[in-house]
Amino acid sequence: MTPEKFDEFIAQHIEWMRTASSDNSRVVAKRVQNSLGKSFWESVSAFANTSGGLFILGLSEPDGFTADLEFNAEQIKKELVAGFNTAPGNRPKVTPVPRHRMHEVRFEGQELIAVEIDAMRDDPQLVSQMPCFVTDQHLSKGSYRREFDGDRRLNAYEIHELQTWMQPDSSDREIIADALPDDIDEIAVQTVIAAYRAEGSRVISTARNSDDLLRLIKVLDYDEQHHLKPTLAGVLAVGRYPQQFFPQLFIDVTVHPTTEKSTSTAGIRFLSRKRCDGPLTEAVESAVAEVLGNLKTRYSETAGTVVNEKEIPELAIREAIANAVMHRDYGQLARGEQVAVDIYPDRVEITNPGGLWGGRTEENLVDGRSVTRNEALASILSHLHNARNERIAENQGSGIPAMIRAMTQHGLSAPRFKNNISSFQVTLRRFGLLDTEAQEWLESRGHQRSPIADVALILARNEGEVSTQSLRDRLGIDSDEAREFLAQLLVDGQLTAIDSEHYALAAQSMPQVSAPARELYEHISATTPRKTAELAELWGRSEGTVRLRVKKLIDADMVIPTAASTSKLRAYLRTKR
Repeated sequence: MTPEKFDEFIAQHIEWMRTASSDNSRVVAKRVQNSLGKSFWESVSAFANTSGGLFILGLSEPDGFTADLEFNAEQIKKELVAGFNTAPGNRPKVTPVPRHRMHEVRFEGQELIAVEIDAMRDDPQLVSQMPCFVTDQHLSKGSYRREFDGDRRLNAYEIHELQTWMQPDSSDREIIADALPDDIDEIAVQTVIAAYRAEGSRVISTARNSDDLLRLIKVLDYDEQHHLKPTLAGVLAVGRYPQQFFPQLFIDVTVHPTTEKSTSTAGIRFLSRKRCDGPLTEAVESAVAEVLGNLKTRYSETAGTVVNEKEIPELAIREAIANAVMHRDYGQLARGEQVAVDIYPDRVEITNPGGLWGGRTEENLVDGRSVTRNEALASILSHLHNARNERIAENQGSGIPAMIRAMTQHGLSAPRFKNNISSFQVTLRRFGLLDTEAQEWLESRGHQRSPIADVALILARNEGEVSTQSLRDRLGIDSDEAREFLAQLLVDGQLTAIDSEHYALAAQSMPQVSAPARELYEHISATTPRKTAELAELWGRSEGTVRLRVKKLIDADMVIPTAASTSKLRAYLRTKR
């Protein structure tokens, strides 16, 4: 990129920050004048340990992201060079030093300095040295991560997760000293062996006897005294009662009364809670049944046959829960934490201990590659079936693509994946678009459409508008395909254009607000009140930015508050139009 192009690139980011009245998780403005200060190096650590980022030095956020006239560029450049210097005898400000680039920038007639920091996880030479920490604060207290528009110190478990991100994990092969071969369920074991035999595996003919067979498939292994003992994988997959040895390794299914994990206005923390225990096969089935039992049923007619469907497809729920138990961290530091399934009025969240592992990121999750953290456990589970003769897990990298396909084919938004270093979360939205009432409404429009066009109209009706992005996010289609369907609905007179990317039902009109306000508007529901903190998380901006933009939406009569501005219960809904 030429210096001129880079100046334009920086100017664009500054304009975005001015519009949002805030910096964000990837771009930070620092007012530094004569010294960088320790917070700069904490942010370097945070960027390096997460997704990388960009500093714009000499820019004052309190003054509306304008260039600071007292910025001493020469002094700051010297500090940067010294702080990143890895020459022998020099003590860099962070360890290890991440890949970085420094640029001199001209903006509105003033000199600024831009510093790009690369994510260490993307660097083959540095990934094994994670995490990056502030040298003077040492590893345990000087390692940070980026969270929204701030930096947070990593805890001991998060540091461990980064240190072992690319290392083979043999936790599931650990021999359980207190367990005996009698603690393994013989019927379950025979089911596994029958599956190996049915696929023609050589393990059957290779094994010298039944004990040797169980050793080869990692249900049992020899301890130091050469006694056969169950492995962690064996106990969890085919043990009679794994919680005898690991009381916290169960699936915790909780139903919440509101859209937040907190006390409701009536003082109710949760509506119900179930501890799904036993071997993982039974725990998964129990958890899936509990989730389905708390979802609404919709009825649709196909070829003269009435079909009952849950709000969220069973396949998506099953894949999410099975993936959570198969790929979670079973190391010593994580055995006190369960897989959590939280059912809210608008979504289901499945969270497992341990972040993405083995080079996996949110960006490459859907490539279909099989990257298995717990190889022995995954192998055993892939040879077990439920009561309907369905495999508990495929272990072929097909789980997440299947989950996405199941959701989008039912007119639901694609699953949302969130990696937090120490945990991984899947969110399945409870947004049954094409239920009976919706179908009746669509029929009243008197127009023959495709399922995608139907979803677009329901979004426009329920959310006040539909955009290329919202249709793409809901159905997992690409932007060009979404634009084609919206353009056709515009030609058909079903929609009217708000701008080039946003549409409303033909009978509606929408007030004009700024692009950031419209971005926020897409996260505000017409039926489910959402507080500032929840909107900040959904939008990926600070709570202060949300308050600023939601005021614009209230002034435009697009949003209404549910309580006074001084109330802790204050939330926001779309105005019925």
